Amino acid sequence: MSKETPLRALEDLGFTRVETEVYVYLIRNSPATGYQIAKAIDRTRGATYGVLASLAAKGAVVVDAGATQLWRAVAVGEFMDLLENRFLRGKRAVIDALKHMEPTPPDSLVYQLRTVEQVYERARKMLASAKEMVFLDLDPKPYALLRKDIQAAVKRGVKVALLVCEPVKLPGARVVQYFEGYHIEERIQVYQLVVSIDCREFLISSLSRAEDRVMQACWSASPFMSWVVSTYLKMNILAEDFVTLIEGGASGKELKASYKSYYRYLPPYESPGFNDLKKVFKAK
Repeated sequence: MSKETPLRALEDLGFTRVETEVYVYLIRNSPATGYQIAKAIDRTRGATYGVLASLAAKGAVVVDAGATQLWRAVAVGEFMDLLENRFLRGKRAVIDALKHMEPTPPDSLVYQLRTVEQVYERARKMLASAKEMVFLDLDPKPYALLRKDIQAAVKRGVKVALLVCEPVKLPGARVVQYFEGYHIEERIQVYQLVVSIDCREFLISSLSRAEDRVMQACWSASPFMSWVVSTYLKMNILAEDFVTLIEGGASGKELKASYKSYYRYLPPYESPGFNDLKKVFKAK
């Protein structure tokens, strides 16, 4: 673990750079005076005392009541529990305050997603809200992170079809593996995650292999674009299934049976999104 790792971890929780420097120093060197801390992190004493006061207000440090004012870091586990409890109280307060407000109706804009956490949280919310069908095209790491959410959708009776690069056991879903897994090599620099639910919403994302940044990601509830993306996913899954069957020596009869089975599972033009699209076009 590098020297920067704990600093970045705290910064991700909303701490300033100097707050992280002070807290990490005290974790290793408690107790210490404000002067000692300022000298160690190369800051002025005035600035350091201001940071110590801020950390004390957050519950990260405590100070000796004596004249010397020795500062000590609160143990990491205790401090994280405090932050978690504070967050949960704040979360409940926000939900209570806003739950009666009507949400803004979906629009047809395409929104950019900037963080990896945002991409996965959006995917989870989509899977949780799916009513009839889900299409997915995803690499092994995104599948591992979303597996429980996908399984939950299947258990609710949602029809799930997914295209994967490695063998996946998902009873109740239609699973197709890319022929010979060639997409793993083609996507070697990125992880791909594409989700479509009910032909009403879609998420297209490409994440760095280290999953520390989003290469590109977008989400939309546009009726037309959602229908296009869902159709692409549906047909791509069918095409890869056909390639695998053909390479395995399947007969025309077997191909036809697989085709019919697929469309019995996911009938064409039967989705909430397609009904939305008909209303949009009719309105025009």
